[in-house]
Formats: sequence, structure tokens, C-alpha cells
Amino acid sequence: MSRNHRSALGSKRVVGTDADGRDVWEVAMSSGYRSDGRQRRITRRVHGTERDAAAALGRLAMEMGKSPHAGDSLTLSQYWEWYYLPSLDGLTRATREGYEAAWRNHVAPAFGGRDMSSLSRVEVRRWLLSVRAPSARRNAMKLLRQMLNAAMDDELLDSHPLQRPVRVPQARTERPRLWTAQEVMACVDHMWMDPRMSRFLPPVLLMAGGGLRREEAMAVERRHCAWLSDASGASMCLVSVERAYTPRDGYKETKTAQSTRIAALPDPFASMLDETMPEWGPCVWPRSPAGAWRPYDPDAMSHAWREMFSRHGGTLDLPYITINQLRATHETLMQRAGVEDSVLSSFHGHSQISTDYRHYLSPDAGAHIDAARTLDESLSGT
Repeated sequence: MSRNHRSALGSKRVVGTDADGRDVWEVAMSSGYRSDGRQRRITRRVHGTERDAAAALGRLAMEMGKSPHAGDSLTLSQYWEWYYLPSLDGLTRATREGYEAAWRNHVAPAFGGRDMSSLSRVEVRRWLLSVRAPSARRNAMKLLRQMLNAAMDDELLDSHPLQRPVRVPQARTERPRLWTAQEVMACVDHMWMDPRMSRFLPPVLLMAGGGLRREEAMAVERRHCAWLSDASGASMCLVSVERAYTPRDGYKETKTAQSTRIAALPDPFASMLDETMPEWGPCVWPRSPAGAWRPYDPDAMSHAWREMFSRHGGTLDLPYITINQLRATHETLMQRAGVEDSVLSSFHGHSQISTDYRHYLSPDAGAHIDAARTLDESLSGT
């Protein structure tokens, strides 16, 4: 059986099935004419779905530097399928799925069938107002802007409406109430005594005491940590933050180049981490033979965190915050202790800080140690 599909770029057709039962597609594209007047065609074969074949056709187009002929209309869906989607192959699975969700749920329904050159700022602003969830709005806007910027790089557009920010009215939201130093220590003390939560204490210490992201904390092992003591006996732990963990991608590089860093934990976080961190393997793992040395799903830790507040909310006597807000709590405690913004940004692995601090020199590990000591002094004084 042969199914033929033709487009402005080329053609794709099923020419058979492989041993695993998947369709074998042949994609083809014209590459001019031979000296005898016959058309020259470049072909590739790909095993999988029609979407896989479309992505292969897009990659072939990019290899050949080919775009639709001048005067042909190119819709946003065509650009997504032929050009942009193939460019996502090098991203992690989680990141790629995030882009695909933003496309499928928000961008494609609004603009998929539109000629890319016909979009206006008024339309984009009206569309953004229709996307209610702030995070979904940010992700959809980011994807649309990146696609249009890429189309300009591919010389398919001369300009687009998102070259300048499109501003929409923002609903006023209250900043979440983060914990004080006393509240952080009250939570840590409770987890120390709670059999269900004690296993999660190492990543919580890394987040609250070192400002690590949840996925970064789940990937830390004892070999990434070095404990130091000064003349007074105070302990300090230096943590090499060099990877993150998610079930979908396994171990992967940190979020940005700046996220690979040395974090410094002061006491009492450092001493408690030394007592609770396993001798080998990730800082927390499922208690089953089949799951040996495989970290917990970070979402499972978040679920256990919520359950802890459901079970002990009254006795804890703490305002609820999400486990991801431990990192923001650490940032707030460092700010209150007087740590400079440039040091704090580097400590947390931000790719950039606010516009006021763009011209700063990235501090080294020594500055991170000084910042942790400052926090230690602040905690000791509470």
C-alpha cells in the first residue's frame, strides 16, 4: 500500500513496513534539473509515523537550504512542521514536550492556519488576553516569539510583530509569604523526627540551605559534597551542582551553563546533611530492590511534602509553602542577611539578574562561602 502526501517542500509516502511493524516513509525533494533536463530528486527514508516523516522532510529542507518559493504563503503550522519541530531534536524530552504542549494547546488553535507574515500586534495582544493561566501565557508567548525569530533567521520573514514586547494587563497577584529562618528550622526539625519524611531531608536541606532547584537536589550524591570546619568548629558543606534528575530524561545537564556551580551550605544545614546523606547513590531513592540507586521522582517528593502538611498541619504551625518555594525562601534569607544581589544570583545559578545588575563580575566559590557564612551568622542570631 502506498500513501502519497505532497506539499510545497516535497513529498512523503509509505513504501512498506519494518520488522517492528512501523511504516517506512520515503521523503523526497526536488534539487533542480540534470543536464538532460530530468528532475534531480533527493530522497531519505524514515521509520515511524507521518509526523516523523514530516520532521525528516523539514530536516532535509534545512540541509538543502530550501524554503518555499517567493510568493508562496507559508503558514505557521507549515513552519512548525517543516522547520521548527525538527530543530527541537537536541533538547531534553521534558523541554521538547513543553514546547509541543504550548503549540498544541495555544499557538496552533489561534494562528496555525495563518500566513506567518500576516500576524499583527493587535491580534497577538487579543490572543494573549484569552490565555488565562499566567504560566501558559508565558510559555505560549515564548514559543511564538522564538518561532518568528527563527523564521527571520531563515530569511522567511523580514519582520514580525513580536520584535518589540507586547504588553497585556496583568492581574495583580500577591507575593507568596515565604518562611523565616525560625520556620525553616521548625520544618527541618519536624522532618528529622518524622519517619515518613526523614528520607527526604537531604534534598530539603540542599534547597533550603543551599538554594538548589528541586531536580538539582535530587541528583546530588555524597561524592559531590565536601565538608569543611573552621577554627571555631563551625561546619560548612560545599556542593558541586553539575546535573539534575527527572524520570523522563534521567540525569541531565543543569538548566543553564550558569547553573553548574558550587553551592555552600552553612550550619546547621551542613551538619544535618552530613548525618543524613547516604554513603553512596543519590540523596534519596525508592525503598525497593528494583529501584536501587535510582532517585525518587521529584514529583513524589512534592506529593510527600503536601501529605506532611495534611497530616501535621495543626502541629507544625507553619504557613504552607510549596517545596519549590524553599529555594525562594533561601534567596530571601540571604537577602535579609545582607548578601549582595550579584553574589546571590551566581549562588542560585541564574542566567541573568535584574537589569540594574547586568554589569557584574561572576563571583567565585570563595564569595559563595562568604555568603553562606553570612547566612550562618544570621541564623545563629535568630
